[in-house]
Amino acid sequence: MKKGANCKVEYKATIGRDIKGNLIRKSFYGKSKREAKAKADQWIVENAISIQKKGMSGSAPTFQGVSDSYYKDKLKLVRENTANKYLIVSKLFIERFGTKKIDRIRKDDVTEFVEDLTEKYSQNYIKTIMAHMSAVFNYAIDYGFITVNPCRNVKYKSRLKGSEREVYTEEEAEMIIDYSTQSAEGLSVDIMLSYGTTISETLGIQYSDIDFDNKLINISRSVTLTKGKVNVDEPKNVHRKRTIAISDRTIEHIRRFYDPDFKYLIHDPNNAANLPYNPQTWRKKIYDKFMNAMLKHFEDEGIVMKKLNPHELRHSRATIWVNNDVNLFAIAEEMGWSDLSMLRKVYGHPDINKLRNMLKL
Repeated sequence: MKKGANCKVEYKATIGRDIKGNLIRKSFYGKSKREAKAKADQWIVENAISIQKKGMSGSAPTFQGVSDSYYKDKLKLVRENTANKYLIVSKLFIERFGTKKIDRIRKDDVTEFVEDLTEKYSQNYIKTIMAHMSAVFNYAIDYGFITVNPCRNVKYKSRLKGSEREVYTEEEAEMIIDYSTQSAEGLSVDIMLSYGTTISETLGIQYSDIDFDNKLINISRSVTLTKGKVNVDEPKNVHRKRTIAISDRTIEHIRRFYDPDFKYLIHDPNNAANLPYNPQTWRKKIYDKFMNAMLKHFEDEGIVMKKLNPHELRHSRATIWVNNDVNLFAIAEEMGWSDLSMLRKVYGHPDINKLRNMLKL
Protein backbone atom coordinates (compact mmCIF):
# COMPACT_ATOMS: atom_id res chain seq x y z
CA MET A 1 0.00 0.00 0.00
CA LYS A 2 1.30 3.47 -0.90
CA LYS A 3 0.18 6.90 -1.95
CA GLY A 4 -1.14 6.84 -5.51
CA ALA A 5 -2.77 9.15 -8.03
CA ASN A 6 -4.42 12.28 -6.62
CA CYS A 7 -2.84 11.38 -3.24
CA LYS A 8 -5.31 8.52 -2.68
CA VAL A 9 -4.25 5.26 -1.05
CA GLU A 10 -3.16 2.58 -3.52
CA TYR A 11 -3.92 -1.12 -3.05
CA LYS A 12 -2.37 -3.68 -5.41
CA ALA A 13 -4.38 -6.85 -5.91
CA THR A 14 -3.64 -10.09 -7.75
CA ILE A 15 -6.44 -10.38 -10.31
CA GLY A 16 -5.42 -13.54 -12.14
CA ARG A 17 -2.68 -15.13 -14.21
CA ASP A 18 -1.52 -14.45 -17.76
CA ILE A 19 -1.14 -17.07 -20.49
CA LYS A 20 2.32 -17.93 -19.18
CA GLY A 21 1.06 -18.54 -15.66
CA ASN A 22 2.51 -15.32 -14.22
CA LEU A 23 0.52 -13.39 -11.64
CA ILE A 24 -1.35 -10.31 -12.91
CA ARG A 25 -1.38 -7.34 -10.52
CA LYS A 26 -3.62 -4.27 -10.72
CA SER A 27 -3.77 -1.04 -8.69
CA PHE A 28 -6.93 0.26 -7.03
CA TYR A 29 -7.31 3.60 -5.24
CA GLY A 30 -9.43 4.88 -2.39
CA LYS A 31 -9.42 7.34 0.48
CA SER A 32 -8.33 4.51 2.78
CA LYS A 33 -6.81 1.05 2.48
CA ARG A 34 -10.19 -0.50 3.26
CA GLU A 35 -11.94 1.48 0.49
CA ALA A 36 -9.23 0.64 -2.05
CA LYS A 37 -9.38 -3.08 -1.14
CA ALA A 38 -13.18 -3.04 -1.42
CA LYS A 39 -12.87 -1.64 -4.94
CA ALA A 40 -10.39 -4.39 -5.77
CA ASP A 41 -12.69 -7.10 -4.48
CA GLN A 42 -15.63 -5.68 -6.39
CA TRP A 43 -13.62 -5.41 -9.59
CA ILE A 44 -12.42 -9.02 -9.32
CA VAL A 45 -15.98 -10.28 -8.87
CA GLU A 46 -17.34 -8.21 -11.76
CA ASN A 47 -14.51 -9.12 -14.11
CA ALA A 48 -13.86 -12.73 -13.14
CA ILE A 49 -15.14 -14.17 -16.41
CA SER A 50 -13.27 -11.70 -18.63
CA ILE A 51 -10.04 -12.33 -16.67
CA GLN A 52 -10.38 -16.07 -17.28
CA LYS A 53 -10.96 -15.49 -20.98
CA LYS A 54 -7.89 -13.30 -21.23
CA GLY A 55 -5.76 -15.92 -19.56
CA MET A 56 -7.01 -18.72 -21.84
CA SER A 57 -7.15 -16.85 -25.14
CA GLY A 58 -3.43 -16.90 -25.86
CA SER A 59 -3.85 -13.74 -27.95
CA ALA A 60 -2.82 -10.25 -26.93
CA PRO A 61 -5.31 -7.40 -27.51
CA THR A 62 -4.79 -4.45 -29.83
CA PHE A 63 -3.01 -1.34 -28.60
CA GLN A 64 -6.31 0.57 -28.71
CA GLY A 65 -8.01 -2.13 -26.63
CA VAL A 66 -5.42 -1.76 -23.89
CA SER A 67 -5.45 2.04 -24.20
CA ASP A 68 -9.24 2.18 -23.85
CA SER A 69 -9.11 -0.05 -20.78
CA TYR A 70 -6.29 2.00 -19.23
CA TYR A 71 -8.08 5.32 -19.69
CA LYS A 72 -11.36 3.87 -18.45
CA ASP A 73 -9.60 3.22 -15.14
CA LYS A 74 -7.43 6.35 -15.18
CA LEU A 75 -10.12 8.90 -15.96
CA LYS A 76 -12.13 7.93 -12.90
CA LEU A 77 -9.42 9.53 -10.77
CA VAL A 78 -9.06 12.93 -12.46
CA ARG A 79 -11.17 15.99 -13.14
CA GLU A 80 -13.08 16.34 -16.40
CA ASN A 81 -10.76 19.05 -17.72
CA THR A 82 -7.71 16.85 -17.10
CA ALA A 83 -9.47 13.84 -18.61
CA ASN A 84 -10.15 15.73 -21.84
CA LYS A 85 -6.47 16.66 -22.12
CA TYR A 86 -5.51 13.00 -21.67
CA LEU A 87 -7.86 11.91 -24.44
CA ILE A 88 -6.56 14.56 -26.85
CA VAL A 89 -3.01 13.35 -26.30
CA SER A 90 -3.97 9.68 -26.64
CA LYS A 91 -5.50 10.21 -30.10
CA LEU A 92 -2.04 10.84 -31.53
CA PHE A 93 -0.59 7.45 -30.68
CA ILE A 94 -3.85 5.56 -31.19
CA GLU A 95 -3.91 6.79 -34.79
CA ARG A 96 -0.47 5.22 -35.23
CA PHE A 97 -0.71 2.00 -33.22
CA GLY A 98 -4.42 1.50 -32.53
CA THR A 99 -5.04 -1.59 -34.71
CA LYS A 100 -1.72 -3.30 -33.97
CA LYS A 101 -1.47 -6.16 -31.48
CA ILE A 102 0.25 -4.69 -28.46
CA ASP A 103 2.83 -7.48 -28.29
CA ARG A 104 3.90 -6.74 -31.88
CA ILE A 105 4.94 -3.13 -31.22
CA ARG A 106 8.72 -2.81 -30.95
CA LYS A 107 11.09 -0.09 -29.79
CA ASP A 108 11.95 0.67 -33.44
CA ASP A 109 8.25 1.37 -34.12
CA VAL A 110 8.08 3.81 -31.21
CA THR A 111 11.36 5.47 -32.27
CA GLU A 112 10.00 6.00 -35.79
CA PHE A 113 6.76 7.40 -34.36
CA VAL A 114 8.49 9.87 -32.05
CA GLU A 115 10.81 10.94 -34.87
CA ASP A 116 7.74 12.10 -36.79
CA LEU A 117 6.56 14.01 -33.73
CA THR A 118 9.78 16.03 -33.55
CA GLU A 119 8.79 17.82 -36.76
CA LYS A 120 5.45 18.97 -35.40
CA TYR A 121 5.56 19.40 -31.62
CA SER A 122 7.62 21.02 -28.90
CA GLN A 123 9.94 19.01 -26.68
CA ASN A 124 7.61 19.37 -23.70
CA TYR A 125 4.54 18.22 -25.63
CA ILE A 126 6.39 15.21 -27.05
CA LYS A 127 7.40 14.37 -23.51
CA THR A 128 3.73 14.45 -22.50
CA ILE A 129 2.73 12.19 -25.41
CA MET A 130 5.46 9.69 -24.61
CA ALA A 131 4.55 9.64 -20.91
CA HIS A 132 0.96 8.72 -21.72
CA MET A 133 1.92 6.10 -24.29
CA SER A 134 4.43 4.57 -21.88
CA ALA A 135 1.70 4.37 -19.23
CA VAL A 136 -0.46 2.32 -21.60
CA PHE A 137 2.40 -0.12 -22.21
CA ASN A 138 3.03 -0.38 -18.46
CA TYR A 139 -0.66 -1.18 -18.05
CA ALA A 140 -0.23 -3.98 -20.61
CA ILE A 141 2.76 -5.29 -18.63
CA ASP A 142 0.59 -5.39 -15.48
CA TYR A 143 -1.85 -7.64 -17.37
CA GLY A 144 0.91 -9.88 -18.71
CA PHE A 145 0.35 -9.07 -22.39
CA ILE A 146 3.93 -7.84 -22.82
CA THR A 147 7.09 -8.04 -20.73
CA VAL A 148 9.03 -4.99 -21.96
CA ASN A 149 7.90 -1.38 -22.46
CA PRO A 150 9.00 -0.37 -26.00
CA CYS A 151 9.06 3.30 -24.96
CA ARG A 152 11.91 2.64 -22.59
CA ASN A 153 15.11 4.59 -23.40
CA VAL A 154 13.69 6.08 -26.61
CA LYS A 155 15.51 9.39 -27.22
CA TYR A 156 14.04 12.41 -28.99
CA LYS A 157 14.64 16.11 -29.55
CA SER A 158 12.13 18.46 -31.11
CA ARG A 159 13.13 20.10 -34.39
CA LEU A 160 10.35 22.65 -34.05
CA LYS A 161 11.86 26.12 -34.08
CA GLY A 162 11.32 27.91 -30.79
CA SER A 163 10.04 24.76 -29.10
CA GLU A 164 11.77 25.66 -25.85
CA ARG A 165 9.95 28.12 -23.64
CA GLU A 166 11.34 31.63 -23.42
CA VAL A 167 11.77 33.50 -20.16
CA TYR A 168 12.20 37.08 -19.00
CA THR A 169 15.46 38.07 -17.34
CA GLU A 170 15.28 39.44 -13.82
CA GLU A 171 15.73 42.98 -15.14
CA GLU A 172 12.97 42.56 -17.72
CA ALA A 173 10.63 41.03 -15.14
CA GLU A 174 11.20 43.96 -12.76
CA MET A 175 10.39 46.50 -15.49
CA ILE A 176 7.22 44.64 -16.48
CA ILE A 177 6.04 44.25 -12.87
CA ASP A 178 6.63 47.96 -12.22
CA TYR A 179 4.62 48.78 -15.34
CA SER A 180 1.85 46.35 -14.29
CA THR A 181 1.25 48.16 -10.98
CA GLN A 182 -0.11 51.18 -12.85
CA SER A 183 -3.37 49.44 -13.83
CA ALA A 184 -6.02 46.96 -12.72
CA GLU A 185 -5.38 45.01 -15.93
CA GLY A 186 -1.83 44.44 -14.73
CA LEU A 187 -2.87 42.64 -11.51
CA SER A 188 -2.85 39.18 -13.06
CA VAL A 189 0.53 39.76 -14.70
CA ASP A 190 1.95 41.11 -11.43
CA ILE A 191 0.89 37.97 -9.54
CA MET A 192 1.89 35.42 -12.20
CA LEU A 193 5.27 36.98 -12.93
CA SER A 194 6.06 37.79 -9.30
CA TYR A 195 5.02 34.48 -7.73
CA GLY A 196 4.75 31.91 -10.52
CA THR A 197 1.03 31.18 -10.22
CA THR A 198 -0.79 29.59 -13.16
CA ILE A 199 -3.65 31.20 -15.10
CA SER A 200 -6.25 28.96 -13.46
CA GLU A 201 -4.91 29.66 -9.96
CA THR A 202 -4.72 33.42 -10.53
CA LEU A 203 -8.26 33.66 -11.90
CA GLY A 204 -9.49 31.68 -8.87
CA ILE A 205 -8.19 34.15 -6.27
CA GLN A 206 -10.96 35.85 -4.30
CA TYR A 207 -10.55 38.91 -2.08
CA SER A 208 -11.33 36.66 0.88
CA ASP A 209 -8.18 34.66 0.05
CA ILE A 210 -5.94 37.67 0.67
CA ASP A 211 -4.46 38.35 4.11
CA PHE A 212 -3.54 42.03 3.80
CA ASP A 213 -1.96 42.29 7.25
CA ASN A 214 0.39 39.32 6.85
CA LYS A 215 0.85 39.75 3.07
CA LEU A 216 -0.35 36.30 2.08
CA ILE A 217 -2.58 34.83 -0.63
CA ASN A 218 -4.34 31.51 -0.15
CA ILE A 219 -4.38 29.52 -3.41
CA SER A 220 -7.42 27.30 -2.93
CA ARG A 221 -9.26 27.04 -6.24
CA SER A 222 -8.73 26.68 -9.97
CA VAL A 223 -10.71 28.19 -12.85
CA THR A 224 -10.71 26.14 -16.06
CA LEU A 225 -12.65 25.97 -19.30
CA THR A 226 -14.17 22.65 -20.40
CA LYS A 227 -16.33 22.37 -23.50
CA GLY A 228 -16.97 26.12 -23.38
CA LYS A 229 -18.08 26.03 -19.73
CA VAL A 230 -16.20 27.80 -16.93
CA ASN A 231 -15.49 25.46 -14.01
CA VAL A 232 -14.34 26.41 -10.51
CA ASP A 233 -12.68 23.52 -8.72
CA GLU A 234 -9.91 22.79 -6.25
CA PRO A 235 -6.33 22.95 -7.60
CA LYS A 236 -5.36 19.85 -9.57
CA ASN A 237 -3.44 18.27 -6.69
CA VAL A 238 -2.97 18.72 -2.96
CA HIS A 239 0.39 20.50 -3.33
CA ARG A 240 -1.11 23.23 -5.51
CA LYS A 241 -3.41 24.16 -2.62
CA ARG A 242 -1.05 26.46 -0.74
CA THR A 243 -0.42 29.86 0.83
CA ILE A 244 2.06 32.15 -0.92
CA ALA A 245 3.94 35.11 0.53
CA ILE A 246 3.64 38.36 -1.42
CA SER A 247 5.41 41.71 -1.32
CA ASP A 248 4.36 45.14 -0.09
CA ARG A 249 4.35 46.25 -3.72
CA THR A 250 1.75 43.65 -4.67
CA ILE A 251 -0.37 44.40 -1.59
CA GLU A 252 -0.43 48.08 -2.54
CA HIS A 253 -1.27 47.16 -6.14
CA ILE A 254 -4.27 45.13 -4.93
CA ARG A 255 -5.40 47.85 -2.51
CA ARG A 256 -5.22 50.49 -5.23
CA PHE A 257 -7.73 48.70 -7.44
CA TYR A 258 -9.77 46.91 -4.77
CA ASP A 259 -13.46 46.73 -5.70
CA PRO A 260 -15.76 45.50 -2.89
CA ASP A 261 -18.60 44.91 -5.35
CA PHE A 262 -16.79 41.87 -6.73
CA LYS A 263 -15.79 38.53 -5.25
CA TYR A 264 -12.82 37.72 -7.49
CA LEU A 265 -9.60 39.72 -7.60
CA ILE A 266 -9.35 39.39 -11.39
CA HIS A 267 -12.91 40.27 -12.35
CA ASP A 268 -14.87 41.48 -15.33
CA PRO A 269 -16.41 44.86 -14.41
CA ASN A 270 -19.33 44.07 -16.73
CA ASN A 271 -20.09 40.75 -15.03
CA ALA A 272 -22.81 41.48 -12.50
CA ALA A 273 -23.13 37.78 -11.61
CA ASN A 274 -19.80 37.86 -9.75
CA LEU A 275 -18.50 34.83 -11.66
CA PRO A 276 -14.81 34.20 -12.34
CA TYR A 277 -13.28 35.29 -15.61
CA ASN A 278 -13.58 32.95 -18.55
CA PRO A 279 -9.89 32.01 -19.19
CA GLN A 280 -10.23 32.57 -22.95
CA THR A 281 -11.95 35.91 -22.47
CA TRP A 282 -9.29 36.94 -19.95
CA ARG A 283 -6.56 36.06 -22.46
CA LYS A 284 -8.12 38.19 -25.19
CA LYS A 285 -9.50 41.14 -23.20
CA ILE A 286 -6.95 41.43 -20.41
CA TYR A 287 -3.67 39.64 -21.05
CA ASP A 288 -3.15 40.31 -24.76
CA LYS A 289 -4.36 43.89 -24.38
CA PHE A 290 -1.99 44.47 -21.46
CA MET A 291 1.00 42.86 -23.18
CA ASN A 292 0.51 44.83 -26.40
CA ALA A 293 0.29 48.10 -24.43
CA MET A 294 3.38 47.08 -22.45
CA LEU A 295 5.39 46.41 -25.63
CA LYS A 296 4.34 49.80 -27.04
CA HIS A 297 5.26 51.54 -23.76
CA PHE A 298 8.80 50.15 -23.76
CA GLU A 299 9.19 50.63 -27.51
CA ASP A 300 8.48 54.34 -27.02
CA GLU A 301 11.33 54.36 -24.49
CA GLY A 302 13.65 52.63 -26.95
CA ILE A 303 13.52 49.29 -25.13
CA VAL A 304 12.88 46.08 -27.05
CA MET A 305 10.74 43.72 -24.94
CA LYS A 306 9.44 40.32 -26.05
CA LYS A 307 5.88 39.13 -25.55
CA LEU A 308 5.65 35.83 -23.69
CA ASN A 309 2.60 33.67 -23.15
CA PRO A 310 1.05 33.42 -19.65
CA HIS A 311 2.68 30.12 -18.73
CA GLU A 312 6.10 31.51 -19.64
CA LEU A 313 5.63 34.05 -16.84
CA ARG A 314 5.66 31.09 -14.44
CA HIS A 315 8.78 29.72 -16.12
CA SER A 316 10.40 33.14 -15.84
CA ARG A 317 9.77 33.38 -12.11
CA ALA A 318 11.16 29.92 -11.39
CA THR A 319 14.24 30.65 -13.50
CA ILE A 320 14.88 33.98 -11.78
CA TRP A 321 14.67 32.35 -8.36
CA VAL A 322 16.97 29.49 -9.40
CA ASN A 323 19.56 31.89 -10.80
CA ASN A 324 19.41 33.95 -7.59
CA ASP A 325 20.26 30.86 -5.52
CA VAL A 326 16.89 30.87 -3.76
CA ASN A 327 16.42 27.72 -1.68
CA LEU A 328 15.02 25.11 -4.07
CA PHE A 329 12.60 23.71 -1.51
CA ALA A 330 11.22 27.21 -0.91
CA ILE A 331 10.70 27.59 -4.67
CA ALA A 332 8.89 24.25 -4.86
CA GLU A 333 6.66 25.28 -1.95
CA GLU A 334 5.80 28.66 -3.47
CA MET A 335 5.11 27.13 -6.91
CA GLY A 336 3.04 24.24 -5.56
CA TRP A 337 5.23 21.22 -6.36
CA SER A 338 5.54 18.11 -4.22
CA ASP A 339 9.29 17.77 -4.91
CA LEU A 340 12.13 19.22 -6.98
CA SER A 341 11.75 17.01 -10.06
CA MET A 342 9.48 19.44 -11.94
CA LEU A 343 11.80 22.33 -11.15
CA ARG A 344 14.85 20.41 -12.35
CA LYS A 345 13.31 18.98 -15.52
CA VAL A 346 11.15 21.81 -16.79
CA TYR A 347 11.35 25.14 -15.03
CA GLY A 348 15.03 25.68 -14.33
CA HIS A 349 16.88 27.64 -17.03
CA PRO A 350 20.23 28.07 -15.27
CA ASP A 351 22.50 30.96 -16.11
CA ILE A 352 25.60 29.25 -17.57
CA ASN A 353 27.97 32.06 -16.57
CA LYS A 354 26.60 31.94 -13.03
CA LEU A 355 27.20 28.20 -12.91
CA ARG A 356 30.70 28.73 -14.27
CA ASN A 357 31.50 31.20 -11.49
CA MET A 358 29.99 28.98 -8.80
CA LEU A 359 32.09 26.04 -10.03
CA LYS A 360 35.15 28.33 -10.32
CA LEU A 361 35.78 27.29 -13.91
